[in-house]
Amino acid sequence: MKKIFYCTIPLLFLLLFSGCSSTKEKFTVHLIEDEMFDTVIQFIQYTEDEEEFEKNTEILKNEFSYYHRLFDKYKDYPGVANIKTINDAAGKAPVPVEQPVIDLLLFAKEMHEKTEGKNNIALGAVLKVWHNYRDMYGDPEEYDQDNTDSKIPDLNELEALRAHTDLSKLIIDDQSNTVYIEDPLMSIDVGGVAKGYATELVAKKLEASDATDFAVNAGGNVRVSGHSYGSDGKMRSWNTGIQDPFVSTNPSVANIHITSGSLVSSGNYQRYYWHDGKKYSHIIDNDTLYPAFLYAQVSIYHKDSGTADYLSTELFLLPVDEGRKLAEKFDAEVLWMEMDGTIHKTSDFFEIREK
Repeated sequence: MKKIFYCTIPLLFLLLFSGCSSTKEKFTVHLIEDEMFDTVIQFIQYTEDEEEFEKNTEILKNEFSYYHRLFDKYKDYPGVANIKTINDAAGKAPVPVEQPVIDLLLFAKEMHEKTEGKNNIALGAVLKVWHNYRDMYGDPEEYDQDNTDSKIPDLNELEALRAHTDLSKLIIDDQSNTVYIEDPLMSIDVGGVAKGYATELVAKKLEASDATDFAVNAGGNVRVSGHSYGSDGKMRSWNTGIQDPFVSTNPSVANIHITSGSLVSSGNYQRYYWHDGKKYSHIIDNDTLYPAFLYAQVSIYHKDSGTADYLSTELFLLPVDEGRKLAEKFDAEVLWMEMDGTIHKTSDFFEIREK
């Protein structure tokens, strides 16, 4: 069932200054729909009338639903060739797809080449194994950190799948708009980039429709444009909070102030299960084929939400020193939080970002 809620309560990680300007009013909507990346989408805009806000909300809803269907690896949709369609045709035939699918896959391949290659969209066969184990042992009431009955995949099983994770076997023809997986046992998984990539496209669509002074929060992928307004009527930056991964009752461990760009976090506190007293997250290292245990959370600020999303996964799997070099290469700012709560950051992480 699709549900739409209009309300004035800000979502957990987007902390707003109270009040509205004398000419602009704050409107907020939380969208909870099956076909919107399986998450809560929050949209906030300061505008002069509710009609404009509702028009922009409809744009946002339609755009997120569109990209959800295109990037979905689990479900078929009538008349839509998506990631699942490509995986189902692996080793059989090229699949004609729409341009956003081509663009997303080319972006992911380019990022893979420009980084250390930890985030690999061709890791689908390995990720499926880990997904199945999380389904079996992911109930925290039955399998908590003290329960010894959970299991992890056998390394031999994962190593056997490594041969089917070669990204070069993903053939993208951007002239004919087709995608073909040469290896019939390989599958692609865009979970480490798709939501942020879609968030950026939605924000750009809103900006092209003359929407201003808004923030989109797609399950923790925050993208802002323009300003918020204080009770004094003055323009202010958006005060964007970073979740504390250790204390669920405290939503913010740090804040940054931005008027453009995106803040994205990857962490071990959402999709995981316990084994032998260790938390096994959904973020799998392309090299080890196992989750990394370096950090509880990594947060990235970048002007582009797709880049921020991709880097948040990549840097979650890299030591801090290597991550710093990569952040500098992409002109990104990063905050790392280790498992013991130790924090590292790039020098300008808390600087206010203006256009």
